[in-house]
Parts: sequence; C-alpha cells; structure tokens
Amino acid sequence: MTGEFSNTGTDYNLRFAEILERLYQNKIYLLAYYGLILLASLGFGHSCRWIVWEFELDVRFPRILGFRNDWIYSILGRGKIAGVASKDIIVWVDALTGEPTEEAGKTRIYRGLVAAFTTDEKGALRDLIITVARRSKFKKVDGKTEFSWQRIDPGDYLLLRYSDIKNLNITYRNVHDPVRSLDEIAGQVATALTPVSQTSDPTHPTSPAS
Repeated sequence: MTGEFSNTGTDYNLRFAEILERLYQNKIYLLAYYGLILLASLGFGHSCRWIVWEFELDVRFPRILGFRNDWIYSILGRGKIAGVASKDIIVWVDALTGEPTEEAGKTRIYRGLVAAFTTDEKGALRDLIITVARRSKFKKVDGKTEFSWQRIDPGDYLLLRYSDIKNLNITYRNVHDPVRSLDEIAGQVATALTPVSQTSDPTHPTSPAS
C-alpha cells in the first residue's frame, strides 16, 4: 500500500506525504480489515472459553486452564465429585445469618439448592441465589421450643447477601443418585436440635431418626 520508503534523500517529505495519502485513500479497507480482526479474535476467544467449560478442561488441567475465581468450583460444585460431570452435580447450602428469630438468642438459617451467584469487581462473593428455599423457625409447643423448616412462598429464588452470612455449609450430590428430600434431611437436623418428639411420622420435622 505504501510502496518503498526511505528517510534519506531530498524527497523525504514527498514520500511521507504519499504514504499518508495512500492510507487515507484506503481507509475503508483498513477499517474493514481491523474490524474483521476484532470479530475473529472475539469469536475465537468465546469459542475457546466454551470448549474449556463444556469439556471441563479447567477441571482436568487446573494449573493451565483453571478459572481464577475459586467460587466457580466451591459454589457450583464444578469438579467436586470425582468421575461425575459438573452438569450432574447439585449443590445445596445451609447459610447461618445474624437475623434474629422467634426464639431469643437464636439466629436464622436458610437452606436451599444453589441456582447462581454473583461477585464484585474484585471477584469476591457478593450474592448467593438459592431455590427451593426454606428458613429455620422456632415455636413453643407445650412449653418446649421446637425447631422446624418453613418453606418460603411465594418466590422461585431467594437472594442472600454474602456479607450477612456468618457460616456456610455446602453439600455436593450426584443428581442421578437417590437422595433424601429436603423434608427428610430437615427431620434429621431437627432431631439433633430438639427433644425427641412423640410422633411416629418419619417425615415429621421433629421426629426421631430411625
């Protein structure tokens, strides 16, 4: 496009002006070329990221292809169960907060399946989004305090601020393995936290474990 250029001789200014003129005359082609380079780079980058994510290359080669944000693995359960694809791993959490409850001196616990999470500009966890959300509840029955789980309705998702969470318990499960329902799990937790109930219903939140 520019031809031969030399900074020696008496025609230096003339040759430099010719270069600028050629660039100006071909500005459409230059802009189109530059735009195609940007689009190709963008498409190539997205394709590589999709391949790494879809085939879990970041789990196989964490030192080379691992994502910098560790919450991707901790919260989403990615690569946490050996031999199980990440899409087949479900993650449920128990989040202890500082929110007061009906019982003095006790704070609220939230439970649910992880749906998503958000981070701030530095990569720190900001919000935890759960579904099938439940919250702990205390009530007086015959002078005794009983613990139970209360479904949060209506609402499909519950957003928890990570800054409000005191402790976070995370459990990973294979979606294809038979697992107990949240009601049954809640029953086991309640048995450990409250006096033995007289009910014989094994799904009752305060019934003793068999």
